[in-house]
Order: sequence, then structure tokens, then C-alpha cells
Amino acid sequence: MQSFESFQYKFIEEALDSINDLEKYLLELELSPDNKSVLEKVFRVMHSLKGGGAMFGFERLSEFTHRMENIYDLIREGKLDVSVNILSVTLKSVDLLRALLDPEHPNPESLKQRCKKMMAQVDEVIKEEAHTMLLNSSLKSSSYDECDERDEGEIASYYIHFYPGVEVLKNGTNILYLLDELSQMGETYIIARTKEIPLLEDITSKSCYLFWDIFIATTCGRDALMDIFIFVEDESVIEINELGKTDIFIDKGFASQLEKIKLGNDELDFEQLSQLCQEIGKVDSENRNQNRNDNNRKSGAHTDIKDRSLSLQYG
Repeated sequence: MQSFESFQYKFIEEALDSINDLEKYLLELELSPDNKSVLEKVFRVMHSLKGGGAMFGFERLSEFTHRMENIYDLIREGKLDVSVNILSVTLKSVDLLRALLDPEHPNPESLKQRCKKMMAQVDEVIKEEAHTMLLNSSLKSSSYDECDERDEGEIASYYIHFYPGVEVLKNGTNILYLLDELSQMGETYIIARTKEIPLLEDITSKSCYLFWDIFIATTCGRDALMDIFIFVEDESVIEINELGKTDIFIDKGFASQLEKIKLGNDELDFEQLSQLCQEIGKVDSENRNQNRNDNNRKSGAHTDIKDRSLSLQYG
């Protein structure tokens, strides 16, 4: 059986390769700041280092790359530009990332202070860039809808079928970590499927026999959901289907149906679920329109009373 240290060593090797790639991507982005493909590669490296760092005991690496990931996510969403300052501070951080991967660093206190100083520089750059963007937005109208296929803040519901495969645990992947990160993106309902668990004498400790059906209502888009599975996408079956632009959890009937599916370990009928979600969305839309009409009537009644009051007062 492989030890945690062997998994950690493997992660360090792969992470150093990713950092080398990151350096190359940043130089490409410097020459072509509008290249979305390269931008996506930078984001995915940061996301990978964040998740792997947390999983294999490199907390400072995870914390720092989480900060950087947020920056490049804002750029992906069109809320920040790829600027000279952002590229400069990211390139400066490359050597720090390599140092943070050294579990036997000769001077951990010095490394801690170096990391703290670099985080302060990153925060300062973000403040400056955010201020610049605010000034620019006051001069012209900008639209960021294209980054996520829907207006910011608009909720949608998804069904995710996640079949990680038997071998996924052998590279040190923590499935519970992935599910927890996913649940932080919105309200979730997770069904663990157990029907492929073999007899006790056939079970091996490093094999995964579960798969999951997941329902989530979130304002994040499909790409953001897919990013959660970045470590396991090569060896897994991951299907993400949008059920509708509504919050499925507002309907108690839908929640009870999910509970029945969970308890009975029943197969999912996606077409039936999708149709039910459309009905929920229709009812939700009708309720919102009704509330809007009620508010308009109240506003109209208030205006009418005010007009009559003024007529009596000055008539």
C-alpha cells in the first residue's frame, strides 16, 4: 500500500511541472492579453495547485494560489483586465510557488514572511486594478454576460452525474473534498450510489465503488462547476446537465421526490426531472410576476390616495 508521503511526492513532481507550464503561459499572456485559451490555462493551474495543496498538506500554497485563482477568475468574468501589474506580480510569485512546495525548506519562518509579503503585493495590485476598472466603467458601459451564458446573479439548477471510477483513490484524490467544494457553490442535494459495492471479501481499501448523483442550484455557470472536477476529469465520467433557470429547491415536492430516489436507490429519469423543473420554473415565474403586479397595484393605489388627498387639501 502506498503511503501518504509517496502521494505527496507525486503531487510535488506534478505541481512543479504545472508551475513550469504556468511560467510559459504567463509569458504567452504577456504577448497576447486577450487570448482566452491561455487565460483559461493559467486559471486551471492555479485551481489545480490550490486543490492539491489543500489535499496534500501544503496549506500556504493552497491559500496563496486561492488568492491568485480569484484574480484570474475575475479576469475570466470580464471584471478585471489582464494588466502589466497583474502579470508582473504573478510572474514574481512563480519562484515562491516552487519554494512553498518544499516540505523541508531550510528557513520556514523566512518563507512564511516572504509569502505574507507577496500576498500584500497581490492585494495592493487588485485594489489598484479595481479602482482603474471603476473609473473606466463610469466612462463607458460594459457587458459581462458572455462569460457565463446568463446575467450575473441569475440562478440555475443542474443535475450532475459523477462516476469517478474504481482507480481514482490511488492517486490520493479525496472525493469528499470535491463534494464539499461543490456544496459551497450553492444549495446541493447529493445522492451516493452504492449498488456497485462488491462483497466484503472482494473490497480493496484503495478502490472507489461509489458514484454520485448531485443536484445543485447556483449562480455559477457550467464551466465553474466543471472546474471542481479538474483533478479527476480524465479518469471519470462527469455529466453536467442544466435542469432550468430556476431554484429547484423552492418546490417541496421536488425535494420529497429526491428523497424517494435516495431511499429507494432508484434510477434517474432525466427527461422527467427536466420536465418537472420546467414546471417549477413556470410556477416560480408566475409567482414573481404576480408579486410584481401586486406591488404595482399597491404603488398605484398609494399614488391615487395621495392625489385625492392633495385634491381635498387644495381643492
